[in-house]
Amino acid sequence: MASWADEISAIIEKNIAGFGGGETETASVGTVITVQDGIARVYGLQDVKYLELVEFTRTGLFGMAFNLEEETVSCPILGDYT
Repeated sequence: MASWADEISAIIEKNIAGFGGGETETASVGTVITVQDGIARVYGLQDVKYLELVEFTRTGLFGMAFNLEEETVSCPILGDYT
């Protein structure tokens, strides 16, 4: 008889194997205004949601939408931004 941990592992493995991934799309484009202490202030991302992953295409780095303001979004940069 399999333990509950084995059953859970089998379910997770099955779900991961069935995940197709798919392609991502750019939903909106913003402009980086400043970068200070690893935080990018971005203008023009009105549709972004809290903790949504943001890609900085020129550097290939990513950030997360944190401080959502009317006109700007503050995004901590994930990775070496120097």
